[in-house]
Amino acid sequence: MKLVKDAAGGIQAEEVFFTKRMQNHHGGMVLVGDSIYGFDQSNLTCIDFKTGEVKWSDRSVGKGSVVYADGMIYARSERGPVALVE
Repeated sequence: MKLVKDAAGGIQAEEVFFTKRMQNHHGGMVLVGDSIYGFDQSNLTCIDFKTGEVKWSDRSVGKGSVVYADGMIYARSERGPVALVE
């Protein structure tokens, strides 16, 4: 994860952490507060944005994509079903 910030003379990117625990195939990731939500292979996964530690991971949805709206994570499986995550 890289932190991008305004610096004298331009923009600077600094690596905060590196993890192999978010092998996002497709569908992107969303940042909500200090948590990153996305799919690590076939697991819906939540990673701490500041440390890179996995907070939780759940295989029930399978591989898919995520969006955030109205305080909820909407996870859509590549096979069609949608899960609502509080």
